[in-house]
Parts: sequence; C-alpha cells; structure tokens
Amino acid sequence: MDNLLIGLFMFLILWLIIGLINPKWALVWSVNKTRRRVLLYFGLLFIIFLSIYNIISPSQTSKSKIEDLFVSLFLLSIIWLVIGLINPNKAIILGNKKTRLRVILYYFIFFVILVSISSIINPPTNTNNSSTPNSYTSQQISQSSTTKSEQNVEQNTVTEKEETSQTESDTTSPETTQEEAEITQKEKGIPGLLPADIYINLENVFGLKVKLIQGKTGNYFYYGKKSTEYGISLICQIYLIDNSLLIDFADFIVDASGGIGIISKSTINEIVKEYLGYCATVPYDGANPLAAKNWVIQNIKNIKSGKTLTKVIGKVKFELFGTDYIKTLSIKALE
Repeated sequence: MDNLLIGLFMFLILWLIIGLINPKWALVWSVNKTRRRVLLYFGLLFIIFLSIYNIISPSQTSKSKIEDLFVSLFLLSIIWLVIGLINPNKAIILGNKKTRLRVILYYFIFFVILVSISSIINPPTNTNNSSTPNSYTSQQISQSSTTKSEQNVEQNTVTEKEETSQTESDTTSPETTQEEAEITQKEKGIPGLLPADIYINLENVFGLKVKLIQGKTGNYFYYGKKSTEYGISLICQIYLIDNSLLIDFADFIVDASGGIGIISKSTINEIVKEYLGYCATVPYDGANPLAAKNWVIQNIKNIKSGKTLTKVIGKVKFELFGTDYIKTLSIKALE
C-alpha cells in the first residue's frame, strides 16, 4: 500500500511538470488550459492525496487519524473560500444568489460546525493527568506506588492474622519465621512492578485492554490483544507467581502475520519500535527507561529467527526474539 501511494504521488508530480511545460497536455478535459489552472488542480489533488494517506496510514493511531482528517477538511475549506472569493459561481453550486458575502457566510457556518465536532470528539485533556507514549509518567508510578503500599498493608494484616491463629493452634515455632518468608517473597519476581503498572498504561496509550484469565492448570495470568490495520496485533501477556501480584515475566508481542504480502517490513518495524519501545519503559525498581527503550529500538532490525538478544538493566533481563512478522519483547527477573 505504501508503494502504491508513493507511485501515485510521483505521477502527480510528473503531471504537474507536464502541465507547467504545456497546459494542453495536462488539462485534456478543461476548456481553460492555463498554468494557473494546472497549479489549482495540483493543489486540490495534493490535499486529497494527503487526506487519503492520513486516513489509511497503518502507522498512526485512531486518534491521530481523526485529527489529520479535521486538518485536511480545514485546508479544503480554505481552498474553497479562496475559490469562492475569486469566483462565487465556482464555489456555490446550489442556490440562485452566488455572491462573495454568501461564500463567507457558508464558510463561517462550516468552520463553526467543524470546530464544534472536533471539540466533542477530541476534548482538551488535562495536562496533569495525561500520559505520553514516550515512557511511563511519574504520576502513574506514584499511583502504582500508592497501590503497592495499600496492598502491602493488606498483606501484612493477613499475615498477622495467620501468625496469631498459628500460635494459638500450635505452640511449636515453624522452621522458617514469618520475617524470613516475607524476605523470600520479596526477592521473587520483577522487583517493584505490579500488573497494574503495565496494563493501565497500555490501555491509556494504545487502547489495549488486558484481562485476568485462569489457565488450564488453575494459575491466573493477564492477557490482552488489540488488532490494528492490515492484520497487525498488539499483544500483552503477564505471568504471575503462585497467583499473587508478583510478576514472573511479561511478554509483549507484535504479530503481523496477518499482513504478509500487504504491509511492508519497514512499516512493521516502525510499529514494533513504537509498541515494544514503550513497553520497555516499565517502572520497576532500578529501571532505566531511556536505556531500555533505546536498546529495543536499536535492535529491532537485528531480530532473526532462532536468535535471542539480551540486555540486563538492574535486576531485570530484557530479551528480544522473533521473525520478520512476529517480534517479542520478554521482561523477566534475574534468577
């Protein structure tokens, strides 16, 4: 699809050159064959071409496509206004009164409607609560830290109750004390990372909804999948330790197998860089989001079948592997 759009654009440029040399060769259908009319048609076709490209481009999110659509409509309305001010008969097709004043009135009504619809579909966001796809924000990290604190309090309360009941039923002390058990539990999993730290941000940024699922063996894990253009899927899998909130490892996958022969490898790599690069910025203890993201982006092109690329940051190991159409980023704690 990218090659087709590039070919159409090159043809449009060639048509412009021919029209500027001899307008009769380019404006076969028109009575007034002038270079000025060639430039006018080229401007209109270029805006239409740009609008189509922004709508069907697979590397953009739905929100950015809507924004580009409104920009294209605004540019088209400006061109229509200019044409109407030069010659109202060319702009106003319906109606008997074709005046410049009526052109300005129609343009004002259209502009108000366009701004109103844009405000409804894409309302202004609060900068204090907005999240950017570059990395997890400090506010999101602080919210997850608050969640961790509340969960730790609940776990400590349950632990104290269990210890009290155990003391009443059996006066013999266990081989492993409660403090040692807590230390052992804290050492498991990715340090300082909860499932909510991952799936909340993926839903906010990519619209990927992750759900808690019970596997065949009875263990629970988080899974989410979102299909994009041309059969490309964004996938998230979070595996837990003993059905707790501790993360054993997390896999982030871009599956473009449904777009084989339709979408180019360069476009796939751009989507992989955006999704896996963002996923590499998970906020665990000792994380370096910028270094992790840069490592993923720089090594996307080096992924080959049967080869695993690794990177250790803090107490977490990053792994990149896959094929030309399916690429995976795996994040797990060091053993």
